[in-house]
Parts: sequence; C-alpha cells; structure tokens
Amino acid sequence: MPNPPNKTTIKEVAALAGVSIATVSRVINNSGSVSPKLRFKVDAAIERLNYSPNNVARSLKTNKSQTVGVVIVNLYLPFFASAVYYLENNLRQLGYGMLITSHHDDAQLERQCLDEMLQARVDAIIVAPTNANDAILEKIQQQGTPVLLLDRISANQKLFSVSTDKVNGFYKLANELYRAGHRNLGIITGTHDIISNQNRYDGLLSFARDVGLSRSRIISRAGANVGTEDFGYETGKELLSLPKASRPTGVLLGNITLTYGFLHSCYEAGLRVPEDISVTTLGNFYSPHIIPLKLTYMDDQAEDISEIGVKMLYDMLEGKSEDTSCNKIPARIIQGKSIAPARLSE
Repeated sequence: MPNPPNKTTIKEVAALAGVSIATVSRVINNSGSVSPKLRFKVDAAIERLNYSPNNVARSLKTNKSQTVGVVIVNLYLPFFASAVYYLENNLRQLGYGMLITSHHDDAQLERQCLDEMLQARVDAIIVAPTNANDAILEKIQQQGTPVLLLDRISANQKLFSVSTDKVNGFYKLANELYRAGHRNLGIITGTHDIISNQNRYDGLLSFARDVGLSRSRIISRAGANVGTEDFGYETGKELLSLPKASRPTGVLLGNITLTYGFLHSCYEAGLRVPEDISVTTLGNFYSPHIIPLKLTYMDDQAEDISEIGVKMLYDMLEGKSEDTSCNKIPARIIQGKSIAPARLSE
C-alpha cells in the first residue's frame, strides 16, 4: 500500500526551525537570500518532520492554493512586463505562486479573467482594472478573496490599491515644458474612462490653471489602442499636421509605448527631438543605454509598486489590514535631454 500523505504543514516546519514561513518557503524554492545557519535549521526541521510540500493536497485540505491571480492589461506594455517580473519574485519569497492573464482593456474580457481566477481557487487577486468592473471586484473582496489594484485606482473607496501619483507627476512634467517656454501643449493618453488615464490629463489641467494657461492651448487626444505604438504614431501625424500657430511644441505621452510611436511620426516629419519638438512621458525606453535620446520622464516605479503591493496583499491574506488602504507613491521625475526651449511661433 502507498504511504499515507504527510499532513505536516509549512507552519509547523517554521515553528520547529524557529524561523518565519517566508524563510521556509525560500529554502524550499531555493529563492531569495537565506543564511547557511537558518538553511541548516530549516533542512533539519523538514527532515525531522518528514515534510513534503504538496500544494494540491494543501489546497484541498485548507481551501488555500498558495497562488495569487494577476490580471494585467497586457505584457506588451513594458510597465506590466516589469511589474510581473517583480511580483513573481516577491510572491515566491512569501511562498506563493502566480497565475497571470491579460484583459487588453476589454471590460468583458476582464470579467472572464476574474472568473477564471476564481475557478482556479486563487487566494487573492492583483488586477490593473478597466474600472468597468469595480463593483464586481468589491463583491469578490466581500466574499473573502482579497483584491489589490495595481498601478490603477478606483473610485470605489473599498478597494485596496497601490499606484504612482500620476496627477502630480503630469503636473511636474507640464511644468518642465512650461519652464522651457512651451505654451502649446499636447497630451496623448489612453481613454479617460480609465481613471489613471484621466489622472494624467488632470495633472496637466491643474498646472494650466495654476499658471493661467488657456485651455485652448492644450490639445488632448485619447484612445483605446495604447498597447501598441500605432496610436502614438497616428495621433502624432495628426498633431504635427496642425497649423504651425496651434501645433503643440511640447507633448506629454501617457506611456512609453505611445512615445515610440510618436517619435516615429516626428522623425518621419523631419522634426528633431528636442530641437524642434519637446517630449516627455511616463516610463523610460526599454533599452535606454542604446538609444541616443535621453528622456525626461516620470518614473513608473514598477519595482516599488510591486514590492509595496505584495506587502499589502500579504497583510490582507494574514488578516492584518483593517481599513482600506490606497497607497499612492510620490511622483519621481527623471531629468533627461528631451526638452529644449520652444522654437516654433506661438
């Protein structure tokens, strides 16, 4: 007859070794940094208790899968690719695996993704929401599955979130352009029904009000197709074809993917950056060390967002979070050389 399954838990191993559960997980998964002394204690406890990790058995017994579901926009966007990398590392150090899927800013697909995560019995969900299904996310949380919004916020104050302060960030980017003499400003973002996109626009409008810049001086374009360079390119061609007096001389881009497309339209039109037109954005180039142009940009802080987010989620899983927490990371502007004094007549 086969031996009966070992019912020892990772918590018992941690208690016997006198270490945290996270340390036991790092030893088992050979991830993170563990001192030789602690590793010896954990190995000894595992051997003494004859512990064998079995996620399936543990899931059936405790109704816990030790898995977190991650629902993002898509992996083509550099921010989310980076965020997933850091999320996986941080979750593994706490003994959690990760399931990942993408909704491509499609509300119906987002609902399908959430349903798939619940069917997979994930212990928690991290999501960059479309904002169309925030009521569903609140219901999921009320039913016992912790939900954390990543990079994007919600009008629903009952949902936990971690994000950068995009209102203040785009306020500061607008100030950089204004200080260089730019008075015709363009902004290209994703659709404004997603709150984080509206935040970018709000930051620019707030700055314009504070310095007395007419709303007519701001040219805004928003679209759904911000997951590729195409929208930045096509919108760039449109803005650059405007009469010289109304053409923006400084442009704020909602993400680095849009920036690639916009720069293509500039070069195609024979315009140099920053000599002929200044640009700034959220996030940096994928490979900044091989691209001559050094951007002035708002840091997307993917590593910080992921680390803080996992800590918040772990507290939720451990029942340590009593009040809803919206962690907004202060905006950080990185100075480059993509802004120059305005040259075109305004």
